[in-house]
Parts: sequence; C-alpha cells; structure tokens
Amino acid sequence: MRRKTVKNLVTTAMVTALVLSGSTMVYAEELPVEVETEAALDEIAEAETETVVEETTEVTEEPSVESETEAVLEKNESDSSMLAAGGRTVDYYSLPANGGTWDGSHYTKPDGSMATDVFFFDGTYTYYLMTDGTPMKDKLTYHPDGEHIVYFDQNGREVFTTFQYCPSVQYTCYFDSNGYLYKDQITFVGDKTYYLNGNGAMEQNGWFQFANGRDYGWANADGSLNTTGWGTDPYGRTVFYHWNGMVARGLISDGAYYYSMDETDGHYLGQFSMDSWQRTDGAGNPVSPEARQSINWMNTEFKGWW
Repeated sequence: MRRKTVKNLVTTAMVTALVLSGSTMVYAEELPVEVETEAALDEIAEAETETVVEETTEVTEEPSVESETEAVLEKNESDSSMLAAGGRTVDYYSLPANGGTWDGSHYTKPDGSMATDVFFFDGTYTYYLMTDGTPMKDKLTYHPDGEHIVYFDQNGREVFTTFQYCPSVQYTCYFDSNGYLYKDQITFVGDKTYYLNGNGAMEQNGWFQFANGRDYGWANADGSLNTTGWGTDPYGRTVFYHWNGMVARGLISDGAYYYSMDETDGHYLGQFSMDSWQRTDGAGNPVSPEARQSINWMNTEFKGWW
C-alpha cells in the first residue's frame, strides 16, 4: 500500500463540549485538525488504530458492453495496422498522412475504394469505421488487451481525458489519455476530487463505500467528493473527510490532540491530549518518550481521556 504524507489543516471552531454517558456522546461538529499519517503515528497506532487510507486499484469487473469488440484498436507502429480483439489486424489510416477524402461518414482511400473495418484519424478525431464504412457510435467496447474499455461517442469519436455520460450504461464515466475507462480510481480535476467505482460509474449520490469494501466517502450531485475535513455522515455523526475523499478511520492527530475515529465507518469516538497519556511496558512500568514508538499500542495506558 502506497502511503502519502498529508497534512491538511482545517481551521474551524474548536470542540466546546464532549460528554460521554454510556453510548451517548455530545460534542460540537467542528474542530481544527491536521491529519497525520506519517511513520511515527503509524508506529504508535499500528494495526488496530492506524488510520487506513488505501490507494484503490483497478479491478477486473467490467460494465455492460456491446459485442462489437472489433472497434477497439491498437496502433502497430511497424506496419500502419491496428491490432483488434481476437488477434486479427485492422488497417489504420490517417487523413493527413495517407490522403484520400472524408465526408464525415465515409473515408475514401486514395485509390478510390471505401475504407471498411479500419481505424481512422481525420486530423482531429479518431474513429472506427465498421464493415459498412460508417463510424461506430455511442458504444462502450473492450480494448484488445481484454482489460480496458474505450468509448466512441454519439459522433463516432473516441473519447480521451474527459468525463462522458454513456447512455448504454446510463452513468457518467471517465476516460484517460489512452481512452481507457477508469474503474475503482480516484481522479483530480482542477481543485475537485472524483471517484469512479468498480464498474466505472462516477459516484454522485451521497454516502457510498469504496470498492475496497472498507472505506467510505460522500459524493456531491456533481460527482465531486467531500474533502473538507470535519463534517458529518448521513446519520449526523462527526467524521473527518481526507484529501482523497475517504473518511478517516482509526487515529488522527492535529499535533496537540489525538482523535479516535471508529475503525469500521469512521465516526468520531473521542479525543485525548498528546500530553495526557503515558505508555507502559508489558510490566506496567512507565516508558520514556524516546522509547514510546517501540511499544505495542495494546500496552498503552491513557491518562485523562475526555
């Protein structure tokens, strides 16, 4: 798991009161905090109290696609052809390089024949011209590697580096600079963060769970994730939203306090001052600050828990 050291300072109102009575907790919603995920905190918290922010990975589950996999092409630099699904080759033509004519729906080669079953570049956009010579339109289909998915829009143009609503699956997707569909990916556009789930759909309907089955987040109607620090979950409980949209779990710190967040869904449990606790060794003897990081978190004794 690749960790990122992040310190997001969120300056809002301090906690004014926290009352623990059984399972009831009363507290103000907002407080300043800087998320600490550096090695020192990891060693303190270790397995059971570590703030887990796992970088998501691609999964193999695919959204519904059309059967015309021949539309997905890959340039073979040596022979001006394209590899298509099933191992067959498909010719590639570039209007600027090869000449001919393009009327917007058919490409006529320099020899006067109509191009069919080819990958075609008109100088601005790329198309797949089917067996009748017309561009494939509004289709999600497999890349020949059998893993990635690409999309040709309603004008027949392959989509790159953009969000795109795909009517065939009825949700918004994101395609990268290779034209590949993002799945289980967090992406950043401008100052906003987005999440494309395991099926490639942009999350945009409030509270959701990431494809890893552990982390939660909140997606606004426009698909942007809540990354503003302290906030609430759908049940009115205080949570902390990381820079990547994931809700903090385990232990986080602002340098003065530790904040305990539920390991399952990240709701706020309580806090304690960094100066109000003392570590002990297995025999219950106090441990110096220098040695604290070497002591297992399970041997920790807290003093002055609120």
